[in-house]
Amino acid sequence: QQGIEANQAGLERMQRLDMNIRTIKELYGALLNGLALGYYHQSSYQKALEIFLDALRVAEELNNKVRLANVYNNIG
Repeated sequence: QQGIEANQAGLERMQRLDMNIRTIKELYGALLNGLALGYYHQSSYQKALEIFLDALRVAEELNNKVRLANVYNNIG
């Protein structure tokens, strides 16, 4: 019984950690997108594109279709 409870508690901690990692990655992608927009508005188009592509990779990794559409829109 103790082993089951310990393993169940461990699984629950891992699930919370996984959710936190996803949240951090979502925030990271949003910040990259915002940073790229800043470079774009300063006419630093090459730098903006590089960062947009990083944001795109994060969105693809998370399968975040809304963020993908947003980044593609900003690139296009």
